[in-house]
Amino acid sequence: MIKGLQEARASLAKIVEEIKTGQQVAGPLLDDLGDEIINAANLQTPVRTGRLVAGNKKQLVNNYTLRLYNEVEYAGFVHDGTSRQEPRPFMENAIDQIKERLPDLYARRATEFIEELE
Repeated sequence: MIKGLQEARASLAKIVEEIKTGQQVAGPLLDDLGDEIINAANLQTPVRTGRLVAGNKKQLVNNYTLRLYNEVEYAGFVHDGTSRQEPRPFMENAIDQIKERLPDLYARRATEFIEELE
């Protein structure tokens, strides 16, 4: 009975450590991913005055949640279109462009994390 309890505690400790490690990799990875997406969105955002480009923002809410947004009040009309204007989905296109590079970004961040442990 005691042996089983000790094994259970060891397994639980291992699970907790894996969760912590995942958080240490996921947060910085999402932050890097957000930078990449915002940079790509900035290149695709229609420019008249520059306000839309300046309004592209990211927020790392926690280690597992990244918020991408544009703080300019008319950004949604440009991005999604209106009855008189075709959509120009600069943020959506940037996400699609960058998500293809996600495995490489993850591998780089994981490698950096492992090197920091050594």
